[in-house]
Amino acid sequence: MFSNAEDHRRSRYDAPLSQKTGKDKKIDLRTISKLSTLGPSEVTMQLAAPGSGLKQFLSESTVDFQIVESFLNILSTITTSSANRQNLIHILSQVQGSVFLKQVLPFHILSSSVTQQYRKCLFFEHILSLATELASIFPSSSFMEVTIIKTLLQNAFREMEANGNNVSAESRKQMMDLEKFLQHLQQKKGEGTLRSDNYTYIVGNKPGVEGDFRHLSIYPTYEDINMSEKPLMRPNAIDDSYTDAMSYLDTHFRLMREDFIRPLRDGISELVKLNRSELTKAKIDDIRIYFNTTISSPVCTRAGIVHEVKFSTANLKQVSWEISKRLLFGSLVCLSKDNFRNMLFATVADRNVPDLQKGMIALIFTEESRKQLIEYAVDDDFLMIEATAYFEAYRHVLEGLKEMVASEIPFQNYIVLCHTAMSPPLYVSQNPAGYTLEELIKPENSAQIEYSDGLPHSLRAQLLNLHLKKQFNVLDDKTWPTKEQLQLDQSQFRAFQMALTSELSIIQGPPGTGKTYVGLKIMQALLNNSALWKQDSSPVLVVCYTNHALDQFLEGVLNFTKCNIVRVGSRSNSEAMQRCSLSKLRSERSRQKLPGYMRALHAELTDERKKNQASLIQKAVLLQNATKGVLNENVLGKYIPDHHLRGLMLRKEYLEVESHERISSIIVEWLGISVVYENAPEKMQDVNSWNIENFLSENDEVGGDVMAMRDDDDEFIKVSDEAELAEVERMIEEDDDIKVQIRKTRQLAEMMKEESLVFVPEEHEGEDYGMDTGSDDQDDWQISSKTKKKLKKQIKHELQETTDSYCCRCWRSKYLCDIRNEVFTIENLYQIVVNRMAELRNQEDMQILQEADVIGMTTTGAAKFRKLLQSVRPKIHRMRPEIAHLLTPHIYDKLENHSSVMTYEDIKGVCHNLFFVDHNHLEEHIKEGKSRQNVHEAAFVKSLCLYFILQGYEPSQITILTTYSGQLHCLQKMMPKSLFQGVKVCVVDKYQGEENDIIILSLVRSNREGSVGFLKIPNRVCVALSRAKKGLFCIGNMELLSTVPLWSAISDVLQKYGLIGKELKLQCVNHPDNATYVSSSADFDNVPEGGCKIPCQYRLNCGHVCPLLCHPYDQQHEKLVCKKPCPKLACDYGHTCKKLCSDPCGKCEELVPKEIPLCGHMQDIPCSMEAENFCCKEPCIKTLHCGHRCVRWCGQNCTKNCPEKVTISLKCGHTVKTLCHMKSEAELFGTRLKCHVKCEEPLDCGHNCPGSCSSCGERGFHFPCAKTCNIPLYCSHNCDEKCGTDCFCIRSCEKSCFHGKCTLKCSEPCPPCTRPCGWGCAHKKCTKLCCEPCDREACDQPCRKNLKCKHPCIGFCGEPCPRKCRVCNADEVQELVFGNEANPHARFIQLMDCPHFFEVTKFSEWMRTKEGQMIQLKSCPKCSKPIRKSLRYGNLIKQTLSDMEKVKEKISHKWRNNLEMFLSENETELSNFPQADKTVQELQDGNLTLRSLMLASEKIKFWQKLGAISNKVKKSPKVLYKVLTDIPITSDAVDNATSKHDISEKYYALFRMALEVEAVFIRHQTPQVVHEKLKTLIKEMNSEKRSLHLDEIQAELQMLPISMDLVNLLKQKTVIFDTRLLRQDVWYKCDAGHIYTANVDENQDHHCPHCSISDEDENED
Repeated sequence: MFSNAEDHRRSRYDAPLSQKTGKDKKIDLRTISKLSTLGPSEVTMQLAAPGSGLKQFLSESTVDFQIVESFLNILSTITTSSANRQNLIHILSQVQGSVFLKQVLPFHILSSSVTQQYRKCLFFEHILSLATELASIFPSSSFMEVTIIKTLLQNAFREMEANGNNVSAESRKQMMDLEKFLQHLQQKKGEGTLRSDNYTYIVGNKPGVEGDFRHLSIYPTYEDINMSEKPLMRPNAIDDSYTDAMSYLDTHFRLMREDFIRPLRDGISELVKLNRSELTKAKIDDIRIYFNTTISSPVCTRAGIVHEVKFSTANLKQVSWEISKRLLFGSLVCLSKDNFRNMLFATVADRNVPDLQKGMIALIFTEESRKQLIEYAVDDDFLMIEATAYFEAYRHVLEGLKEMVASEIPFQNYIVLCHTAMSPPLYVSQNPAGYTLEELIKPENSAQIEYSDGLPHSLRAQLLNLHLKKQFNVLDDKTWPTKEQLQLDQSQFRAFQMALTSELSIIQGPPGTGKTYVGLKIMQALLNNSALWKQDSSPVLVVCYTNHALDQFLEGVLNFTKCNIVRVGSRSNSEAMQRCSLSKLRSERSRQKLPGYMRALHAELTDERKKNQASLIQKAVLLQNATKGVLNENVLGKYIPDHHLRGLMLRKEYLEVESHERISSIIVEWLGISVVYENAPEKMQDVNSWNIENFLSENDEVGGDVMAMRDDDDEFIKVSDEAELAEVERMIEEDDDIKVQIRKTRQLAEMMKEESLVFVPEEHEGEDYGMDTGSDDQDDWQISSKTKKKLKKQIKHELQETTDSYCCRCWRSKYLCDIRNEVFTIENLYQIVVNRMAELRNQEDMQILQEADVIGMTTTGAAKFRKLLQSVRPKIHRMRPEIAHLLTPHIYDKLENHSSVMTYEDIKGVCHNLFFVDHNHLEEHIKEGKSRQNVHEAAFVKSLCLYFILQGYEPSQITILTTYSGQLHCLQKMMPKSLFQGVKVCVVDKYQGEENDIIILSLVRSNREGSVGFLKIPNRVCVALSRAKKGLFCIGNMELLSTVPLWSAISDVLQKYGLIGKELKLQCVNHPDNATYVSSSADFDNVPEGGCKIPCQYRLNCGHVCPLLCHPYDQQHEKLVCKKPCPKLACDYGHTCKKLCSDPCGKCEELVPKEIPLCGHMQDIPCSMEAENFCCKEPCIKTLHCGHRCVRWCGQNCTKNCPEKVTISLKCGHTVKTLCHMKSEAELFGTRLKCHVKCEEPLDCGHNCPGSCSSCGERGFHFPCAKTCNIPLYCSHNCDEKCGTDCFCIRSCEKSCFHGKCTLKCSEPCPPCTRPCGWGCAHKKCTKLCCEPCDREACDQPCRKNLKCKHPCIGFCGEPCPRKCRVCNADEVQELVFGNEANPHARFIQLMDCPHFFEVTKFSEWMRTKEGQMIQLKSCPKCSKPIRKSLRYGNLIKQTLSDMEKVKEKISHKWRNNLEMFLSENETELSNFPQADKTVQELQDGNLTLRSLMLASEKIKFWQKLGAISNKVKKSPKVLYKVLTDIPITSDAVDNATSKHDISEKYYALFRMALEVEAVFIRHQTPQVVHEKLKTLIKEMNSEKRSLHLDEIQAELQMLPISMDLVNLLKQKTVIFDTRLLRQDVWYKCDAGHIYTANVDENQDHHCPHCSISDEDENED
């Protein structure tokens, strides 16, 4: 350990850019000179570190030209590097807006500080590079600064040319690119789309060569998914070489990108053709679909921002998430809410099976998509699709190809130009005679070296010793040691020799032939000769396909050398490799060893990360909770209008005084949900006192917490299924931080929920707080469970329907909008810090890797960490003979057996070490996915495995292999952990490169169709049959398998040696004469303990005889536990011990009768227990104060709250059943019990009142009707407004075409689509625009496609295929509708708006038949859904939709005239408010839609009433000064309103002002009692804590014996627009094409007014 002084002294020398005094270093020529000697990544990190002096340097207004020139050179170097990009952006963010950029650079551009031509050009080029980089990264904030720089440089260029100096071609090109780029930004700025630096139109679109693959996005784009032409791809060179390296990179990038995108494109294309009902049942091969997806608030992790996403599991009930390959780590998902016109992309960040079962997954959105999330609402629903391919594997390789420089591709001669002549490595060519293989030759093998020159024995020995140690010419075959000396066979020797003498070598061979062995020999030779090739820090890079293979190889390296190995990736099961993992080495490495600038930067970024994380998680939790229930009024305070808030607070104060209890929230009372809520136990905590940063830092060591989180199945063994193994290989670093942070966020959300939420509906599902749980305190017993359930239903309905809840939702919406913006801002800051920390960690890792001799990675890891590797620059016998017979010569021509396999002992308990059990039991298909299972095989394999364990084999010596993941999990469900822990169960494909003593193989396939699946693929068969060392036992249907030639040959070998049959012969090891034949799991019942059925009869130490049958295991009975009854006495009374022989006796448990002292009852009590300690179980006989009997036991405290149900008559005449104690409390406190009988009085609309007897009685009037209007409107939608209100369509427009769907509201004008019509088939094509009537007839040629059932389609060419088959669905197809359906040649039309289809001839007649003159879309004859989309009837539909647009226009003009007329008629009142004329003028200026007209009318109606108040106030302005000042404030608020609800909120203030004015003018005309009542009401309305609703005040005023003009005016319903014009039944179109409206006030026949006029004219003529 160093002292503090020494630490300080060391840190002073470690920090190149930190002054020794602790102040910022001044950047001067000396500093820049030192930086110029470093690599770009290190320069970037030093400048980004605190104390670098950069901030001070950039703020200086006077800087010498030479320093500026040198500094720009440094900036140019680091901006062209791809390393440490986020820290570079941090540096440039300081440059942007600095004095250096605004003053210093312009000064030196104008001053011409340098005369040398080349230096000036280079100086300008560096400035252009900097300006381009700034504009790219900060397009909005740096636009003006960069434009000024560009202008100054253009002037400088012109001045140079005027002086006869040439501007370099590079400078000209840079200037043109920058100018073009700024013009693009200027255009976007003018369009209003360049509002921030998050502008996404320019991502990856820097000026460059047209068609350069490097400008293609890694992620799919809209154009990729919706291609009209084939993508540009170049064919792969198979038989010839590539033109050049660029062509090689371009070809492979495009092919690999298309390989991933095409299945996604095909899947989405198929998906968008389906309607919702079809989607839920659809199975699309290339994608997986998830419905009702919502994006939750962000979670801060070390990997960056992660979002929890919820999706519906309603259609995924059959998915077994443990084995499913759905949503594996790294999978790409795409979310869209507009039919994939806009898409968000993300990858799976963490896969937690319990969460998946609940429909939750953690995603990391792409940077571009994450920034787009701000455009969506918190509760937006998305359709999510998952690509079946593993995207991360593509992503890292594609990114690597984009970053690769063509000239730096390694081995270009071989992989690009395809040269076959192999050259030796450069280090070998330079020193071929410097090689030695001394360490690879063992002394005992040296005797095999022969010298044929007849030398004496002593001399031969000396030569031999010299031969072993000397260096030899590795390129001269004659000087090499022999293969015997190197312990290699001939083929291994050739491979070894080629690897050491060739730049590039590929070695392949069958299983067990020594590929790994040779590889380790090569590795040993390279490391022993590292002096020849190792320069500075150049380790060897070892790359393996799987983690297991990598561990095996690196462990082999450790066996022959103690070199420094670093294993990148923590997914290792090897203890030795875990100690070598990069993450382990990083954690053990002291940061004091790092340079000072790295330590300073780490400290700064860590503090920033913690600060942002604490802030973000608090806001995110509030955002998350806000979507789950009703927010507290304290949280919503600033969003609740003053009059509402005052009323709520006054109501709360009143209730607290009345109930003598603290009320946690009044909003639940206001919303009418307190009946249930008040009984929930309160758990309020002081959240403000928490330190969130401390909470987040608790248990940062994730191990224990994560283990506690994991839902470890204690019943069954762990199996290595395909999904899990794929997950292991995908995850390079085993980082549980995501799980931990999600858990902490959920915990914090739960803790903070009590602070922000007052009611959470989900928490009250199925909860009955009043139920007796056996506790002594029954104060919570309030209302019955059945009543609560009814109340909860009512609450849910009221929360959605009532006006109060509508107000609450509006406040909540504003709250969500504000907090979402705050979250997004902090989220961006956090992500930037995490990215910078990742770059800093890579810089630390680079130092560790540079010290390594060997670096080990998987292929996925090598692709992911390619930048790190580029910085480091690394230099790039098994089975028994009878098992081997299965592979030769059917798979391999020849395999030689090593002598060691001849000494293997026989497998105990069986007569053969290899056997194939043949059967014909059929397989089963797994519904989810394409997997199979065979229950018969699974049961047999499980029993055979247990049998081997009973023979004494360790479970780790046994591996069960199967060919399907479905079988894998069938086995798991049969194999309890208590019996099979340690047995490895795995699919064949994931067991390559591994082996075990005993392999049990389940082949699964057995069917009548003769399908063997991939069991016909030789390499899979090879892997399956070559994993066993000592015993291989297979079970399968050989009759089926033998249809494959390979299996037929294998069957012949098995038949030849008698190693196949219907039964496997077992042999007892204790009694060899006893044999048992097994063909099914049930047969193993004959060997229950692994031996035979002869009793064991061994005498145990306790004197009892072993109760087991013959068992090979535990021969000395050391582990056997005696289960016979204990014969000992348990007490002095002679009672026998009740326990087992092997258990300690303990106290006597015999039940004996004893008298309870407190009550005298006799009870059966354990002999050893005292009577006074026993709780008497007799029923209590005491009577409560109410007269009812106590319901508890004699030994318990009596009931406090009597739960007896009693019937009470209420004053309203109804009776109610309630609990006895509730009746008593009501009588004690003088409160009334509420009557919940439905009011059901008829309302004006004809419906019954939805309120209750109590609610209507207390209010004095009925609840408004809560039913939906449902009147058909002109647009063919039904009105969704509430009954009794004005009709209006609030739905979205449903018009769609080939090119997309309208995104506007139905009430707004729908713009026509002007793209070419997409209706075409092989026979006809429309040439018109999409919005115009088509100029082609429908094609009557039959559709040539086949349905999934292989039968022909019953539809027409070029039209959607009907979803039913004439053969398979004959009843549905021939169902009579129009009468021609049964015709065997009938053709059908599939509707696109619903799932129904109809016979074409009759349906076409029906479609063309006019049903009166009413303008309406035809509706499906079966489901009545309007037909809005159809190819065949498109012209009819287009015409009707066009007529509807004309109807909109007519209504708009009529309403505008009505509005102008209203303005004219109420000029006196409206003259007080110029906003009214402005509102109408805005409509005339182009904002004329039904929605805007409706909002304008609401504003003008309000101003008309407010004007009446204003005119009356002017009669007494001094007395009503307060009202006079409130009027303009209220008027402005209405002017800024954006919805009808905003205006409705201001009616409370309007009513208050009217009441104050009327009170002044009638004070001398009314009795004092009335005047005092008015004063009280006005006071309550002005109070901040007002508790009266507007309707309650109106009810109070109705009881007063006075009439007030202003109040009556406000109560009157003002009508400007006749909303009946929006109804469907008032708009018609005559035969002449005139559109007219019928008289809505009369029920008489309607006639076209235009035609009537024409007829009159004709008659007059």
